[in-house]
Amino acid sequence: MILGGRDRLGNINKSNFILFLISHGTICLGDSILLVATTLLIFDITKSGLWAGFNIIFTPVMSILLSPFAGSFGEGLNSKNTIAILNIARAFAVMLIVDNKSVWSIYLLLIIYNAIAILINPPMRKLTVTILENKELLLGNSLINGVGGIAYLVGPIAAGILVEKEGAYLLFIISSLLFAISGLTILLVKTNGYKQKRQKHYLDSSIMEGLSYYKKDKAVRKISSIYSFLYFTTSSINIAFYAYVFNTLCITKKEWGYILSIFYGTNIISMLVSIAMRDFIKKNTKLIVYLSMIIMSIPWIVYGNTHNTRMIFPMLIVEGSAFSSCTILLVSMRRYIARVTSIIDIIISFSKIGGIAFSYLILAYFEPSFVFIINSIAIFVFTLYKLLFTKAT
Repeated sequence: MILGGRDRLGNINKSNFILFLISHGTICLGDSILLVATTLLIFDITKSGLWAGFNIIFTPVMSILLSPFAGSFGEGLNSKNTIAILNIARAFAVMLIVDNKSVWSIYLLLIIYNAIAILINPPMRKLTVTILENKELLLGNSLINGVGGIAYLVGPIAAGILVEKEGAYLLFIISSLLFAISGLTILLVKTNGYKQKRQKHYLDSSIMEGLSYYKKDKAVRKISSIYSFLYFTTSSINIAFYAYVFNTLCITKKEWGYILSIFYGTNIISMLVSIAMRDFIKKNTKLIVYLSMIIMSIPWIVYGNTHNTRMIFPMLIVEGSAFSSCTILLVSMRRYIARVTSIIDIIISFSKIGGIAFSYLILAYFEPSFVFIINSIAIFVFTLYKLLFTKAT
């Protein structure tokens, strides 16, 4: 395959898109290693799965605080330069965690890291639609998810092995270097010839205009409602899962790496299915989203009824594949306006915080199994209602 020039897969400029995928893959690799390192470091200090999972709340909180500004931030600056600077900034933030043994100091640095991650989302999405044609968004998003899946398949396994031999601190150094490399790689993406056309077609001039667009667009509101319910339940499950695997199953560090690799590596499965069946999927997108949500909830019932570590590995494949399919399809259904995206992100973030708070409340009185069962029932009720009693849009 020739990487230069204007060779295309469909309407995708290969050289630009491959550089984008390399940068994205490097970010995901660094992020996957960081996830293993922070979780195990906090668990080593606190000996609590709930404390280890507490960092999950930082992302939605920072999204609520920063998303109204992040959308404008994403529109007003050069996308690739902004992405490069922010990636290098979070490389420095991660390096500060090295040799830090205070849980609250680690949480503070993770808050900074998540703030940078929120700010980087709008310019990343803007750059994606800049280098992809509208009709190639499903294919492009599938490839992006697949590359992320490969990174999350390799990263946690390698991190799980390294952490047992060298400790968590080496992982922070590796993760920091990967973020810096990703920032430098994105600078090689060429956007000349795209910028003016995309700005004219996709960008509004104020946050209030974005909010007005969101209020008027019924399809966007319906998609955000699916997002909200999806992330309420999955965030609730995530908190319960931390308590389940660390304090109930008492998994090893290496097994934690395997768990993350299996779950996030299923993006590869979703990518291949989305590419192979994209014509069928485009015609039945919402039906497949709802069915994927039902399939995703089935492993939760299994988690609630077993203490066998080996049983959860095949269930993670099912859950991860279904969740990844939902995210690919929902992203492909959304029309890009940075400030509308930020408004939707705020709604999603409130849903995540609600799901997290719900889990902590339930876990104060009940075992994680109760959280698994009640969320699986909620998913069944929601999706069946949507399938049977709402009009297709």
